[in-house]
Amino acid sequence: MKPTQKKDLSEYRQTASRLRALLGDGMLAEGSLCRTMAGGRMRWQLTKKVNGKTATLYVPDRDAAELKAAVERWRQAKALMKSLGVQSWKILRSGVAKSTRSSTGKSDATRP
Repeated sequence: MKPTQKKDLSEYRQTASRLRALLGDGMLAEGSLCRTMAGGRMRWQLTKKVNGKTATLYVPDRDAAELKAAVERWRQAKALMKSLGVQSWKILRSGVAKSTRSSTGKSDATRP
């Protein structure tokens, strides 16, 4: 295995480990938590898009801080998943390039 492949694999494992730790920290919540005026008073609501429409969920004041942390964990998890996808492509591409060169004798330079 080339040093770059080992480095890529090490980065992948570190990212996966961070994701596992994040998932163990508590609930994840997709959406945006905001404070808005409704019914003549300030209140918290969680919003997200569902089938092209905005879905809104009322959040009691006592739950807002915990939900804010859950929304942030969601954002971090989403970024880590994206990073894992990029890293896995790098790992797979280097392995695929190596195996296709040995089986076809052609360079990987012409591959998309």
